[in-house]
Amino acid sequence: MKDYPSEKPYTSELVTSASEPIGVIVDSINGHVYWTEYTAKKIYRCNLNGTGRLLILTDNDALYAITLDHRNRWLYYSTTYTTNTRRIRRSRLDGTDIRNVIDEEASVLSIDFNDERLYWMNFATGDLKSAHLNGTDASKVFSTNTTTKNLGIYVLDSDIYCVNVNQIFKVSLPPVISASVIYAGTNRIFGLFVYKEKREYFYIEIYLALPRLISQITMMT
Repeated sequence: MKDYPSEKPYTSELVTSASEPIGVIVDSINGHVYWTEYTAKKIYRCNLNGTGRLLILTDNDALYAITLDHRNRWLYYSTTYTTNTRRIRRSRLDGTDIRNVIDEEASVLSIDFNDERLYWMNFATGDLKSAHLNGTDASKVFSTNTTTKNLGIYVLDSDIYCVNVNQIFKVSLPPVISASVIYAGTNRIFGLFVYKEKREYFYIEIYLALPRLISQITMMT
């Protein structure tokens, strides 16, 4: 595991402007980017180059995390913070057929496609939790023992990488659940993306200045 792109330069490109975007997910199969807008209570979609911007849905509650089940064509998103109705919901990719999945808040969402399970971090408790994609069989997987500080998660090859303040944990799934710190920095981490290249794992740490929210979505190359 090593930091990326420590030895490689990168450039950023403005893809689209947005009003308080919080969660972002890329549909690499269909060439789309989806994102949540917090106070606007909306989910939008555009093409990878920023064209074709489309409103997918408007919710009654403030929106936060988002992830994509491309196999079954569901969007999962969370409502949180400013309302008592803190839930994980899902809709079809066109915003129809909205359903409640889990009745609790989630600061981040990710999917294990091997076991078809949804994973999320409970922002208030610091617990990593899991359920079937329809919301059944919900259970706690691991506790970070840190509250209101967990803002990143990514599932890859049935391992879960999650953020705890300025650390990145790697949590291995059953039959034996184990957790280890694979990175510890000095700044708070607000997001995480993991990918595998030439049998090596790379991770990108994302630092944001809150409560000043980034009002654009950028692409790094």
